[in-house]
Amino acid sequence: ASDKAVNDQFGIALKMTEDELVVGASAGTNQIQTIGAVYYFTKNADGQFIEQQKIESPLQNEASDQFGSTLIFNETDLLVSEPSGRILEGSITNFWHYNRESTVTPEPNINQRTSGVWQVAGIEGQSMNLEIINNNTALMYLNYSNLNGSSWLFSIGEITENQIIFSQLYVASGPLFGDQFNPEDLNIEITGQANFRVESCESGTLSLNFANQETQEFNVTKTFGVSSLDCENRNKALENGISGSWYNPNRDGEGFSVYTHGLDSGQTASVHWYTYDQLGNPVIYIGQGNVIESRIEVTELKKYGSASLFSTSGDPMTVGGLNIEWQDCANARFSYDLEPIGFGSGTHSLIQLTRVKDSNCQQP
Repeated sequence: ASDKAVNDQFGIALKMTEDELVVGASAGTNQIQTIGAVYYFTKNADGQFIEQQKIESPLQNEASDQFGSTLIFNETDLLVSEPSGRILEGSITNFWHYNRESTVTPEPNINQRTSGVWQVAGIEGQSMNLEIINNNTALMYLNYSNLNGSSWLFSIGEITENQIIFSQLYVASGPLFGDQFNPEDLNIEITGQANFRVESCESGTLSLNFANQETQEFNVTKTFGVSSLDCENRNKALENGISGSWYNPNRDGEGFSVYTHGLDSGQTASVHWYTYDQLGNPVIYIGQGNVIESRIEVTELKKYGSASLFSTSGDPMTVGGLNIEWQDCANARFSYDLEPIGFGSGTHSLIQLTRVKDSNCQQP
């Protein structure tokens, strides 16, 4: 499975035809709480079975549902058992019936594979960083440049079919960089709206509407997905469950988006650091780094200069470097060196704020 994990009980039930494979994993969604899932595969021209869909219980996940423990499958119907029946007392078993025609709600056009870094072709230093949190909600960081330089916005959006509606774009300001950072100085204001329409796994249209300005539209493509959740299933070295948003609770208003991508032997990561300058203005530092065991090393952290919104590239300036090292899935240590721009160096602990839907990480 694309989100394979230790003790997921993948294969506890299996049904196969010449061109199709259905596999039960009674702990496929949560290995500790034994929340199950069913995976559907079809055979390609090379004779390999390729995952097409992950099916979970239609009811809200609760511990020990063991969904997928037993399967009955034919050309038109799939029956899936759920031994706990969501009622652990009495061990009532539910069977869920799926039909190819209409009884199964299809996977939305926007799903976990939509997560990643989206950019206008040929434009550096500006991106939409997107995290699909669940079937209804997405988190966006908008990294942009204008005549005043580079900055960042953020928003929570509602997923509807092939669109994500961000009804409020927020801008943060106030805290000062480094040791002078005070979260009580944080000021958040609404600055506009956005809409993202997905056309394929790797292409879409981003619409931006700022106060007193006409709506602008940009064709964007996904330049970085999340390891094993991108458009092509790939293996992962550092667990893809670290992909998401990270912050230090003592420095509320500052944080990072981190996305791993690529193959085991050459896995890399994109890191965006959302912070402030010494006057309290929002600033973003951007870097790509190699994954070395449980660590990401960014040797060239960059800040981009002034440019036109998603139309031209600002001049990049290397400001220093940073490392992020993980102790476990939800805790990391961040260190930076910004001596080239006179911002010194430092270290902070980080905890995970959000995680991309269906990414996975095993606690040691």
